Amino acid sequence: VGMVLLLPGVDDANAEIPPAAATIGVICFSLVPVIVLAQWAGIAAVGQTVGKRLVGTRIVRTDGSPAGVAHGVVFRHFGFGLLFLTCNMLRMGWLLYLFDVVSLFTNKRRQAIHDQVASTMVIRVHPSA
Repeated sequence: VGMVLLLPGVDDANAEIPPAAATIGVICFSLVPVIVLAQWAGIAAVGQTVGKRLVGTRIVRTDGSPAGVAHGVVFRHFGFGLLFLTCNMLRMGWLLYLFDVVSLFTNKRRQAIHDQVASTMVIRVHPSA
């Protein structure tokens, strides 16, 4: 199974990729780990990603203490990731995401499944925080 790149002017999947397109692809692909690590660092340090800071929310533990690395990153992302992989192996990963969204509306604390796995919750904070 291969991947077909849809590039302007390239009609054949076996055609050579233009050097400029290859360079842009490498740069974009290289930025992904940097962005992910920056987001995780923000969660570990202050409980906020760039997006959460913009909308005035923060991730904390259910007792109100800072989420930190263990709960904010490891349990929240990797714990849910393992759960997702298990469901995905059974071809039911979509169902987990559906339950994740539904749990926001059925849980008193409005916690998604990944928050429940990590014992975290998202709270509103003053925008300057």
